Amino acid sequence: MTDPRDRPERKPPRKVSPAYLQRAAMSYLERYSSSAENLRRVLRRKVDKRCRLRGEDPAEFHELIDEVVAKSLRVGLIDDSRYAEARVATLRRRGGSARAIQAKLSAKGWTAPPSRRLWREKRATKSRPPAPLPAAASSGRSGPASARPIATRTWPPWPAPASGSTWRGR
Repeated sequence: MTDPRDRPERKPPRKVSPAYLQRAAMSYLERYSSSAENLRRVLRRKVDKRCRLRGEDPAEFHELIDEVVAKSLRVGLIDDSRYAEARVATLRRRGGSARAIQAKLSAKGWTAPPSRRLWREKRATKSRPPAPLPAAASSGRSGPASARPIATRTWPPWPAPASGSTWRGR
């Protein structure tokens, strides 16, 4: 085994720049929906890590982070109310209580309570009976073999051995 002390030391990461912060925000928003405060927290974590490795003060870059978040809001990449509505709908479908949903939203930086319209929509959909299953799904058969009736299926699906030999199923 090699000794970890024998490895060459890693180069420090590049300096934090507005272009780096914009790329980091775009790559995060490509993968996840986010609130403005959550994006700000994500970018601050990235800046903190990079500054710790470079030996710099992360407070210098907080204004840059705020500018990137403001630009994302202006362009429409972030919409807090749309994010909150989608998150509430998802958590309600999973069966979350109003208190648990509010806690999860506040953990992501959403301080305003969700609109009452969302709770009313959920109650209206909850009272509807579930849709009936299709006939194939309710019969317990699915897949390519479900089109044939049970009586015509043969087991095993390969041909029987030639005459004269014994078939033992092995």
